[in-house]
Amino acid sequence: MKTRIYFILSLVFVFNVQGLTAQIKGIARIVHPAKTETVAAIMERAKHFPAVMPRPDWEEYEGPDFSKLPQNPLSKDVASFPENNQPLNNLQNPPVPQAPQTVGLAFNGVTGPTETNAFPPDDMGAIGPTQYVVFVNGRLRSFNKITGVADGVLNVSPDVFFASVMTPLGGGVGLNFTSDPRARYDRLSGKWILLIIDVPSTSGSSVGDHNNRVLIAYSNSSTITAGTTWTFSQFTGQSGVFLDYPTLGVDINALYIGGNMFALVGGSFVGTNGYVINRSTLESGGAYTVTMFANLCTSSLPGPYTPQGVENYDYTATEGYFIGVDVLTLGFLQMRRVSNPGGTPTISGNLTITVNATSSPQRVPHLGNTGGASGQLSAVDFR
Repeated sequence: MKTRIYFILSLVFVFNVQGLTAQIKGIARIVHPAKTETVAAIMERAKHFPAVMPRPDWEEYEGPDFSKLPQNPLSKDVASFPENNQPLNNLQNPPVPQAPQTVGLAFNGVTGPTETNAFPPDDMGAIGPTQYVVFVNGRLRSFNKITGVADGVLNVSPDVFFASVMTPLGGGVGLNFTSDPRARYDRLSGKWILLIIDVPSTSGSSVGDHNNRVLIAYSNSSTITAGTTWTFSQFTGQSGVFLDYPTLGVDINALYIGGNMFALVGGSFVGTNGYVINRSTLESGGAYTVTMFANLCTSSLPGPYTPQGVENYDYTATEGYFIGVDVLTLGFLQMRRVSNPGGTPTISGNLTITVNATSSPQRVPHLGNTGGASGQLSAVDFR
């Protein structure tokens, strides 16, 4: 999988009035948890699998060609907000980099591709009361958050961890593996939430040409031990398409999962979807409802590309959000408001936000590259 590069933007809000009034109903389905397993049982199963699970060298699905998109005429051609009016050649008062925090601890989380069979892997992690969990393509590992030393509790391939809910082989599926991990520590309930997709192939090739699943697991404890129990479930994003690059946001009411959708035949971009799950119902251990909002954008209709579910730990929150770059125009973010997320959710139309001018990022040189320009790191797009 390819490394993505993210930028945090300060926002100037310009809302689309139509988006404020239109509320769209979603398509609901009931999901039943498939299995519960302890960490001890999962680690025991891992002993019977290779240390590094086989993984094909597959290409990330590509969306529209963002390099040719028009720029929002309201976007300012400046690098930051608020604007820094100081000339860059002012040597008496040079700009000072502002680090968000001081790094107090650094440690090696996982070595790729030796331990992951992915280079570079999609990187993800979350921190809880006592542990830091690294969750990347090919490896799920827990660390003592004070010392940075792997605690030996979790150290397993996601293919092994999620084996009970992955698309089974057979019936035309000749190959399957997991990809695009997401991890959260839900401080509201004191539980860990892990999410990933699988990539089943009907032909046995490395292309995901079969309806894939979104795989979810949550823990019953805040500190992960051998006795911690995980509850596993899965759902299919949408019939006839492949859900790629899932996102995950959590608030007091719900989980918000976004995805980019691609045709199973040919791999062309179809649009983006959002999925809303009642958080407390999911974590209760029983059946829960997944509400799908399809076509948040398409290749010809504006809306959020790679819609990110918004994280919010306000205990009084009554609504949730998805947000992403606009699929058709640079310099815009598109937000969707989810009303009644803990009940029967509905979603607004596009809430359009003007930001400073944006563009597709350049490929990035790196040490050890022997492939020239084609070997440089790709940010994939401007998401």
